[in-house]
Amino acid sequence: ATLALQPKNEEHKQQLTKLLEKYPEARTDEKQKEELTKEQEVIITAAKEAEQEVFAKVRAEYQFNPNVLFSTLKDEMKDDEETVAVWAKDTELAVEAAKFLVEDMLPTINGAIARTGNMSVPMDGAELTEVLHSFGINCRYMGRLANMARESLPDNHDFSRPFARVSKPAPIQWIHALETEMVARSAKHVLDKYMLANPLQCSVSVAAILSALVSVGSGGERRDAPAAAYNPAGGSAVPGQAPDYEEVWAEIRADMGRRFRYELGATPAMNRRAIPLLRRVCQRSGIRLDANCDYDFDGDAGKCKAGDNFPISAADLYEIVPMVKHTASARQPFLPAFVGGEAGLAPSGLGWSSGCRSTVVFPEVRNSVEIATQLLRQGRFKEAYQRAEQGIALLGDIVGNIHADLVQCFEIQAVVLFQLKEVHTAIQFSSKALTVAAQIYGIDSPKLVQRHLELSRLLAATGQVDSALLHLELASNVLETCSGPNHPESVDIHLRIAGMVGEVLGRPEIALKWAKLTVRDDVHVDVFEKLKSVHTAARFSSLAGQHDNAVKLETERYNTFALYFGADNEQTKAAKESLMEITRAKVANDVSAARNKIANADAIAKELIRDEEGAGKKKKKKPKKKKV
Repeated sequence: ATLALQPKNEEHKQQLTKLLEKYPEARTDEKQKEELTKEQEVIITAAKEAEQEVFAKVRAEYQFNPNVLFSTLKDEMKDDEETVAVWAKDTELAVEAAKFLVEDMLPTINGAIARTGNMSVPMDGAELTEVLHSFGINCRYMGRLANMARESLPDNHDFSRPFARVSKPAPIQWIHALETEMVARSAKHVLDKYMLANPLQCSVSVAAILSALVSVGSGGERRDAPAAAYNPAGGSAVPGQAPDYEEVWAEIRADMGRRFRYELGATPAMNRRAIPLLRRVCQRSGIRLDANCDYDFDGDAGKCKAGDNFPISAADLYEIVPMVKHTASARQPFLPAFVGGEAGLAPSGLGWSSGCRSTVVFPEVRNSVEIATQLLRQGRFKEAYQRAEQGIALLGDIVGNIHADLVQCFEIQAVVLFQLKEVHTAIQFSSKALTVAAQIYGIDSPKLVQRHLELSRLLAATGQVDSALLHLELASNVLETCSGPNHPESVDIHLRIAGMVGEVLGRPEIALKWAKLTVRDDVHVDVFEKLKSVHTAARFSSLAGQHDNAVKLETERYNTFALYFGADNEQTKAAKESLMEITRAKVANDVSAARNKIANADAIAKELIRDEEGAGKKKKKKPKKKKV
C-alpha cells in the first residue's frame, strides 16, 4: 500500500504546525533553535570523525597475523633475529587476542544475558546474529557459548519443578536459541549436498530433510520416493530412496561438531521448536513453503501417501531461490533474490517488497534520523518532528516509501504526537510504521513485535480495547512463530492481555486462560518474574470463582517470599495480605455456598412436605356416588 509521506493537504500541514506550536518548548526563539540544531550537527559530525580516528589507530596498532598459529618459520628465516622477533610478537599478539575472546568476551555475553534477565534473549536467529556481531563475535563461536551456558546450569536443575532455582545462570531459552541457529546453519549445508546430488528432482530430498527436522522421531521406516537422493555413507545417489530421519540428523550432528564443536542433545526436543526451526532453515536456504497447508508435526508418519514425505511433501514447496547480498548494504545478511517477501512460511502469491533495496544505508537520511533521535531524548519535540519529516522527504526522493529508516521516522513522529496529547494522530503514524516494517521484514519478523505492542498501547489509551487486544494477540503469534511458545517475552504479553480482558472488559474467566499460559512448567523465567504471573493467575482465579486454585497459587507465592526474604520483608507482608484477602473471599464464597445449599435443602424439604400433605388429603376424600 502506498503511504502518504507528506501531510494530506496544505490545511492538514497547517494543523500539524499549529499543534507543534502549542508546546511550550516551541515558543523559544527560532533563530536560537536553528543555531542549536547546527550545533547538534557539528557535535555528531565531530563524534563520528573522532570515532574514525580511534578505529584507524586501533587498526594500525593491532594488525594480527593469524598464520602464526598454523605454520612455522622456514629454516632460512630462523637465523634472522628481526624476523624471529616479529614472528614471536605476532604469535604473542594473536594468542593474547584469542585468550581475550575466549576468556573474557564469551563469558561476558553469557553473563550479560543472565544479568539483564530473560527478556534479552534474541527472538530468532537473525537477532541472535546481530547480538553476536555487536560484540564483535563470529557465529562459529555459538557452540562454545552454548557449552558455557549449559555448564552454568545447576546439576540438579529440574525445570518441571516450579521455582527450582533462584540463581541467575544463563537462561535455557538462550541455549535453545543457540541450538536452533546452529541446526539451521548446519541444515543449510546438508541441503546443499542432497540438492547437488539430485539437481533435477531435488524437491523430494528437500521435503524429506525438512520433515526430519520437525518430526518427533523416525516415526517409521524409510519410505520409497520417486527421486534419487544423496547417500551420506557412500557419497552417491541411491535410486528410489529419500533420506530418512537418522541419516539427516547424523549429517547435521557431524556438521555441527565440525563447524561449532557442539554436541546436540536429544533431537526430539527440537520438535517443540518446530515452527521457529523450520522458519529459520527456510530463511537460511531460500526455501518458501505453502503457508496454507496445515502441517501436522505431531502426527503419524504412516498416514502419508506413498511417495510423499511427512509432514512436509514435495508439493508443499513453493519455490527455492538463491540468497544474495546487496553491495550497498554489506552489513545486512543474505536475502532471497526475488521481488516479493522474505523466505519462510510465505503464503502463495503474497507480494512483499524486496529486502535488499530497503536496507541500503543513506548517510544523509541516517544523519537526520540520528539528530531527530537526539532531539527527542532532549525533549525538543518540534525539532525532532521536523528532522524526522526531513528524513522522510529525502527517502521519498531516493527510494520511495519503503525503507528501514522510514519506520524509525514514523515512530519518532508518533512519540512526539503522543507527548503532545494527540493520541489519535499518533496512532496513524504508528500504524504507518507497522505497515512499512511488515512490508520490509515480513509479517513474521520479530521486528514487528514491538510495533504491535506500541500500537496496542496507543489504542488502549484511546479506549479502543478490542483493537488493542488484537495487536497484543498478533504480537504473541509473531513471537511464537519466531521463537516458540515459551519465550520469556510472551509472559509479559500474556499478562497484558489478561489484565486488559479481566480489568477493562470484566471477563475474568477469559483472563484466567491467558494468565495460566504464564505459569506453565515449560515457561522458564526467573523465579521472581514467575511470582508475578502466579499472583495474576491467583487474582483472576478468585474473580472467576476458582477459589481453591487461587488460594493454592497465592500460598505458593507467600511461601516463596517467606523462604527467601523472611517474614518481616515488605514483599512477604504484601503477599501475606493478598493471601488473607483471597482466603477471606474463599471463606465468604464457601459460607454463601453452604447457606445456599441449606436454603435449597429447606426448599426441597418443604416441597416434599407439601406433596405428602396433598397426597394424604386425596386419600381421605370420599369417592362420589355414581348416579343410576
